[in-house]
Amino acid sequence: MRRRYVVVAAALLVSAPPLAWAGLRGDWLRPASGSREHLASQASSPQSDMAAVQTFLARMRGTNAFACELALVNIDHRNWFGGLSNQISDSPFVDDSMALALPEELRTQAVVEPLMAALRDSDACVRRTAASLLGRAPRASERLRAALDDSSPDMRALAAFALGLAEDQAAAPKLLGLLRDASPVVRATAVAALGELEYRPGIPDIAERLERDTSPHVRRAAARALGRIAG
Repeated sequence: MRRRYVVVAAALLVSAPPLAWAGLRGDWLRPASGSREHLASQASSPQSDMAAVQTFLARMRGTNAFACELALVNIDHRNWFGGLSNQISDSPFVDDSMALALPEELRTQAVVEPLMAALRDSDACVRRTAASLLGRAPRASERLRAALDDSSPDMRALAAFALGLAEDQAAAPKLLGLLRDASPVVRATAVAALGELEYRPGIPDIAERLERDTSPHVRRAAARALGRIAG
């Protein structure tokens, strides 16, 4: 359901080096110690939840954009590249033992703070991963809505991306306000998030971006968002 939005927003949020220059790294691709069943059976606690998320973020550090997306596909098999999910999850290039354990841990409040802090990380894949995980953390929406007012355009864009993944209808008014943001990345990500929310009251504002925005990225995002809202 969110595949198109995820791919478009990911392209805006992650700057990918040419694939000819960047090979898939092997350190985070190999399975973590312990089986998936063992990880799932471990008792949850705020400390263990934070440790699991921080370990996952650390494994993503230094990953090029293409490999970053391949790993994140395992966080939610219902989305991300659609029918390719099963093929990717069986690939030796992807470690799903940690990724598949994360959704349970994302339900706890303990993970919100380290993930919000990771949105300011110097590594693009860490920021991208944190935003994706926050979009699947039910307790993060309030903090993400507040981050839409952040002074950093990167932070505003990442928060908009996560709120789109979360399908947080309460964020729609603030996302509408971001359609006139000075940053084209923020505008494009906010437009895409409104499309993900299928926010019909936003159609006139999104149509205005399609017609008048100076950025081709924003205009493309607006066209896709209007198509999604129209069904």
